[in-house]
Amino acid sequence: MISAALPLLKPDGLVVYSVCTVFSEETTQVVEGFAARPPGGLPGRSEGTGWLLAPHLTRTDGMFISLIGPGR
Repeated sequence: MISAALPLLKPDGLVVYSVCTVFSEETTQVVEGFAARPPGGLPGRSEGTGWLLAPHLTRTDGMFISLIGPGR
């Protein structure tokens, strides 16, 4: 889905990949190979090219967020 969305972006557009899980198969491994980066200004910690929110870090449910833009 990410690969299909990227060509549809405006020049400075972003895809926000956000999932309610902390398992690498559904988080960091999915965004590998894309021009991805973690968002700022959130509680939690950087995890590869994304941001991890987890019960032991933020007292929230587990969540992963990554911002993906077209490769530059």
